[in-house]
Amino acid sequence: MNLFNELRRFSQQCSEIDYFVAKALRHKAHSSRAFSVYTSYAIIKLHDAWASRCRELVAKSSIGGCSTLSGIHVPRSKVLKRSEDPVTWLRNNWTAKKRMSANWEPDWHVPGQAIRAAQLLRVENFTTIFNALSAITITDQLRYTRNAVTHALPATYKMYRQTAIGLGYPRNTRPVDFVYFRLGSTGPMLIDHWISELTLCLSAAIK
Repeated sequence: MNLFNELRRFSQQCSEIDYFVAKALRHKAHSSRAFSVYTSYAIIKLHDAWASRCRELVAKSSIGGCSTLSGIHVPRSKVLKRSEDPVTWLRNNWTAKKRMSANWEPDWHVPGQAIRAAQLLRVENFTTIFNALSAITITDQLRYTRNAVTHALPATYKMYRQTAIGLGYPRNTRPVDFVYFRLGSTGPMLIDHWISELTLCLSAAIK
């Protein structure tokens, strides 16, 4: 098992996201509803794809028997008993005072939580994962935009608006329009920038 499979899976998911972005832009001029639906799906899908790959990266690294992109073998974590599931182990060991509920998992899309999970599990490739995930800077932009799309609540919109304003865009910008703004007016669309940065981060995490 090679951790490169996680990068390949993410690339496949991003190809699907690109498809829905293209569909959205084709519908923008004549169907606001279709534009919003396709765009919302692309945002949610990217957020979920990132979270899933972080989860699998940490879990598979702890289970061991896999290799990195550079061919380094990653052995099983010493804290896991034979056949013990890493997520179940995290539920029992995330805090010193109590066990987490049966359906709890770390917020894998948050780099700090994925890093903490890898640290607690004592994965052998922790330094590589830490260096990669701690360097990513755009995950909050994606998270707050996704939250504004899925939860139309004042608190979620507040964080999203702060994100938009911080990047120099009007505070009344809709999330479905926000992701198509170009960095520096002439750079890549924001959603393409997110995909690029997340891909680079995963590549660095599996070296």
